[in-house]
Amino acid sequence: MDLHGDEWAPKVSLDSASKGSEDDPDAERTGEISSADMGSSLDATAFLHEDFTEKLAEILSLMKATQPEIVRSVRVFQAMRSFGAAFRGVESDYYTLSQPAHKMQFWSHSWHGSTWAKVITLYFIHNATAAAALSATLAFCVTMFLSVSRVPSLEHIVSTLSVRAVPCCFVVALMTHVLAFIFWRRQKAVFVDRLCISDSEKLKAEGLFSMGAILKSSDSMLVLWDKTYQQRLWCTFEMAAFLHSHREPDLIIYPTLLGPLMAAGNVALILACGGAYVSAHFSLEGMGPSFYLPFWLILASIAALVFFSIAEETRRYCREVENLSHELQNFRFDDAVAWCCSVGHVDPDSGAPLICDRAVVRKCICSWFGCVDEFERSVRTEVLDVLKSHLSTALVSYRRVVEASPCILWVFLDFSVGPIRHGNVDTGIWLLLRGFAYWLGVVPILFLSLYTMAHLLRRSRRPRCVDKLVSLLLVCFGVCLFVCIAALEETLFRFLLRWLPDAAIGAIFCSGTMGLAALLWNRQPCLLLRN
Repeated sequence: MDLHGDEWAPKVSLDSASKGSEDDPDAERTGEISSADMGSSLDATAFLHEDFTEKLAEILSLMKATQPEIVRSVRVFQAMRSFGAAFRGVESDYYTLSQPAHKMQFWSHSWHGSTWAKVITLYFIHNATAAAALSATLAFCVTMFLSVSRVPSLEHIVSTLSVRAVPCCFVVALMTHVLAFIFWRRQKAVFVDRLCISDSEKLKAEGLFSMGAILKSSDSMLVLWDKTYQQRLWCTFEMAAFLHSHREPDLIIYPTLLGPLMAAGNVALILACGGAYVSAHFSLEGMGPSFYLPFWLILASIAALVFFSIAEETRRYCREVENLSHELQNFRFDDAVAWCCSVGHVDPDSGAPLICDRAVVRKCICSWFGCVDEFERSVRTEVLDVLKSHLSTALVSYRRVVEASPCILWVFLDFSVGPIRHGNVDTGIWLLLRGFAYWLGVVPILFLSLYTMAHLLRRSRRPRCVDKLVSLLLVCFGVCLFVCIAALEETLFRFLLRWLPDAAIGAIFCSGTMGLAALLWNRQPCLLLRN
């Protein structure tokens, strides 16, 4: 958030700054700033002089609210309603959604990054867990119903569906996943600048003066990071204030690329699953590869394009994280971008004079850290370590990969219906265990391997066609790795089949892949930070 900005942000001008709150006789007792104090400090004539900036910085650095009701929060689902309308600049009276709060999560973000990437990332962070759990549970229930039900009126229909590999569970689970992903009502209390700071001039000014108190009241901070974040002065201030006001700060940092990347991966996996249904259907009909090969080629081409885009964006992200290290190692407070300075401290819309963000933030930082040099040292060491450790592993985590790939399980659930229904329970359980093995083991191993390779191959190549070739080789590496795992599974199955039932072989494969995934993901942070 910025004090000012060409996107939405509160602007403090002469008129708004000169309007104080009503007198509050209990302010001193409750630890808030008294209105009388505020009224005198925000005198209109003082606004044009350095005294006003001094007083404003003093108010912010004390981290006290002008009144208890000014510290507010909204629920996550309210902040994300209408596909993140508040972030997309849609005009509405958002302030009425907020309520006074004592504890909440502070959402820190730059208004100069991609809005849609930010919104999709928020959906994945807050709704993907519920969507994956609900869809997997419902798909399992549908599988059990189709496998064991003997309703006479449905007997013929269910038998036909199970024999022809029709994606019943897949369709039901996909619809459930989409609905839960969009409409899940997460109740967590959060502070979002546009929703929790009023548009009225008086309350807007009070909200800004109480920003220190709001940050102090926040028990955690969610940073939606993009490459513009560390360049914005007010973003730097928010992180500095949060680190200063919390002995053990709970910082949660996600890149805004997370949402688009997970969405693209989900689409590519769904296309691959579609290919599995097509080949299974033609095989059950007794048709050879010549019949389903064209469908496979079309789906594989589309999926390959999606995975190629993912490889490109992942390599670019790894470069941005590397550049972040160089930027913060050379961080200077005076280099941070402040919109008010770029317009000469005059509101281009109204012509009113604007407070200098840089002067206010500088005085706050001097109050908290002793001097600007000490703050810059903190950014170059502590903040850099926090950002680098979070961002190196935030794009691909085991939890996020599992949330983005439940469609793998849905396919195997559909394929298990036929064998179980016709009495071959052993094969049905084997297919179920394979579904869990690929969902919770193989796919996370693939994603981690590909991300590690993207990290190692992050350097941009010249000419551009060579750089594209590197991304293409990354996709080919993923395909080869998948083929190797599938071949290993087939070899294991054929070797153990003479001694063990199908279900036992499935259990061995499932436990082996999940164990390997757990081992690799536990070593992920060390591997990436070392490189």
